[in-house]
Order: sequence, then C-alpha cells, then structure tokens
Amino acid sequence: MLLLALHASAAYMVTPLGTIWPFKDNSTHLIFDITGVFIHTFRLPLFFVMAGFFGAKLYYERGTRGFLKNRLQRIAIPLVVFWVLLAPLILAPFALFHLDPGSRTFMGLASWLMSADALSRLNFFHLWFLFDLLLYYGAVLLLIRLSKLTRLTWGNSGRRKFGLLFRSPWGPLVFVALTAISLLPMELGVLETPATFVRPPSTLFANSVFVLFGWGLYIHRDLVGRLAPGGWKYTSLGVAFFVAHLSCVFSLINGNSVFHVPSIVFASLSIWSFVYGIIGLFVRYCNRPNRFWRYIADSSYWCYLVHLPLVVWLSFLLADWGAPAILKFTIVLSTTALICLLTYDRLVRSTPIGVLINGRRRPR
Repeated sequence: MLLLALHASAAYMVTPLGTIWPFKDNSTHLIFDITGVFIHTFRLPLFFVMAGFFGAKLYYERGTRGFLKNRLQRIAIPLVVFWVLLAPLILAPFALFHLDPGSRTFMGLASWLMSADALSRLNFFHLWFLFDLLLYYGAVLLLIRLSKLTRLTWGNSGRRKFGLLFRSPWGPLVFVALTAISLLPMELGVLETPATFVRPPSTLFANSVFVLFGWGLYIHRDLVGRLAPGGWKYTSLGVAFFVAHLSCVFSLINGNSVFHVPSIVFASLSIWSFVYGIIGLFVRYCNRPNRFWRYIADSSYWCYLVHLPLVVWLSFLLADWGAPAILKFTIVLSTTALICLLTYDRLVRSTPIGVLINGRRRPR
C-alpha cells in the first residue's frame, strides 16, 4: 500500500527521476523527495523478507509440488496476465505527455504505441518484483535440491549458523555488511529498482539477502518474538541513520561524490534497523486478529497490481492545473486508493480473480 503513496508522489518530486518517471509536474515540493526516499528505504527490504518468510512456510508445509503450484497461481500467472493488460495503459499517458498537442488523438496514440520508441520503453514496470520473486524461489529450490542430491551438510550447518547469528547482538552488522557491498555499484547509495527485462546482478544480489534472511527467519520462527522488546530502539536507530543517509544523498545529487561510501553505510544501517525494528513493533502491537487491517492486507495485492495506470493517468490529467503539489498528490493518492478498494470489493474479493491472487474467495 505504501507503493501507492510512493508512485503518487513521483511526479511532484523536485529531483528528476529520468526514465523511472518520464514526466514531471510543474508543481513540485521537496517533501515528496524526502518521504519517497524514506518509504523506499524500508519498503522493499521488508517486502522481500516477508516473501522469504512465507515462501519458506509454503515450502515446508506443502512440499515442492504444493509450493510450485501456489507460486505459479499467485505470482507467475498474475505477472503475465496483468503485464499484458496494463502495459499499454501505463505507456499511454507518458506518450500523450510527450506528443505534440496536435498528435494527441486516438490514431496518434495508437500509432505511437506500435512504434519503435514505444517498444524501447517496454519493461516489467512495477511488476518486476514478481519476476524477481520467481527467480529467487527457483534458486532456493535448486539449492535445496542440490544439497539433498549431494548429501551435503551445509544446509543444516547454515541453519545453525543463522540461528546463532540471529541471537547475537552483533548479528545485524553481518547483514549490514552484505547490503553495503551490494549497494557499492549503485550511484546514490540507494537501493535501485530497475524494471528492465535483463535483471541487473547488483539488484538481484542486494534483494536476495533479504529473501534468504526471511527464509532463515521462518526456520527459526521461535526467535521472532525476540524482536519485540527492541522494536522502538531499532526503529529509532533506523530514523537516525536515515537522516544521515538522506543528507549524503542530497550531497551526491549536488555533485559531491565523496559522500558515496557514507551514503551506502548509513543506508545499510538504516535498512536493517528498520527491518528489525518494524517487525518487532508489529510482533509487539499487532499480534491479535483485526478485521480492518486483515481486509487492507487482503486487498493490497490487487491494489499493487492495478494502481500504476491510475496513478500515471491522474497525474497526467492534473498536469496543467496550477494547484499546489500537495493538493494534486492528495487527489491522485486518494482517488487511486478509492478505485482500487472499490474494484477489489466488487470485482475481486469473492470472485475467481480473488481465488487467483488471494488463494480463496472471501466474503465482501
């Protein structure tokens, strides 16, 4: 759900985003740059940790066949279906923004969508996350299979070492070091999220650390409760390290390359502080069923899948309006969220689409 806010703010950031978000509104505000980097710092790492944790849960409860069947239904099929349906809708507003006013007709748009320029802009868009998940799950299954075929003991040894690492107060620094190494090729010391069809090795390595951490955390799930007492401490450290990281990012944007390594160090410290801290806070305060948040959680996958065309179209339609950036952002985000939730309730939750993406029909 935070991704909706992040994408809704993209057009109103002061810093140019290049090919990540090809058009910028005339109204901008620095608050969107700050909140965008803040959300981005912990959003994806936590997402991949959860993907590893619940992927392991599926594997150990259902076995290889049950795991593959579930991942095919919940990830592979939505990736293919929604990419085919949404790619033209995502490209269209970007095309209209760059086309001359006289060419902004149905035929002009259709002609552009079939051009070489449009084809060169095709990528996974926001669905790259699903593709990478399939790669990670395939790699984990391959490692498990190889360990069984060769009768190696490194699997059991690795599980024991992870448990010791997780119990140690210095354990987080090992994960910080791995993340820092993965961030070295990244320009601003920020975790990059390219949507290209050819997946960058640095990005794959960076996010694999979080997936494997989540997988190991499930194996040692009896230790998850240990995060609760330190929830506020780690989250506070995450905020402090984020402030230091943000100052380095702005210095790098202004051309001061000496801040590259400090930016990486502070980003890595912030990421893992948030991973430990936010999980700890949820274990401590959200440990009982809640119908409202359960509904939001159920709807979040659908909102993630379909939100991007809504965000880009609304941003494009408001581009010529001279209102403040904060007002435009509020309209884009609230309208997108409302449409996503209404369509989820009416068209998805208790229909075959809900079975596909949520695994079962749920009452409206």
